[in-house]
Amino acid sequence: MYNDKVRKKFKEQYSKMKEVAARLEVKILINLSVALDHTILVVVEAPSIQAVENFVMEIGAVSFNTLTVRHAQYSEDFMKRFF
Repeated sequence: MYNDKVRKKFKEQYSKMKEVAARLEVKILINLSVALDHTILVVVEAPSIQAVENFVMEIGAVSFNTLTVRHAQYSEDFMKRFF
């Protein structure tokens, strides 16, 4: 966050997260930052993985971040589905 350009871009992304999430029906459950290792952890609930991909694209998170998107489900739902 010492670079003015990056700081400005990050602020833009953060300010539109809630609006974009609401439009795409993506519910932000957890939004954490670990400043020392430049990590942001966002846990969402979404209707599809495509909605999550659209979310990160629209907020511009792919412009200068490395992203890892993982599909997960509640263990209880997994158990109902397979057992």
